[in-house]
Amino acid sequence: MITRNNVTRSFYQLEISKMSTQDNYEQGEIGETSDFGVFHNELFSTLEALYQYVIGYYGTPEIFDDRLEICQHETGDGNIPTDYGVELWKRGKKKLYTVNYIFYITKVEKTSLNHANLVNEFPKLIDNGY
Repeated sequence: MITRNNVTRSFYQLEISKMSTQDNYEQGEIGETSDFGVFHNELFSTLEALYQYVIGYYGTPEIFDDRLEICQHETGDGNIPTDYGVELWKRGKKKLYTVNYIFYITKVEKTSLNHANLVNEFPKLIDNGY
């Protein structure tokens, strides 16, 4: 058993997924929804750092029991539309998309192993047929 000199640290893992649907000012969401799945995965040493990252890049999320979520309009290239772009969208002259960003947070325990001890365990694994 490897126990000597192991250090366990807690992290917060952030997974961000994205869904996008073309939006029409008069008709609402039209067309198919594109599910981009998880497109970003990152570890943070504190919950505060994670939350600062989210609000810094995406804005203030709505908080649910199992996730954070932001719903906003974006252009086809993933940018926030300008006021002029929104006016063009309202007149039917520009496409905008309703985009949902969903943030899942998991607490992760990571243990760093003493590699010298780990190497000493390899012969035992080989002897046991691994």
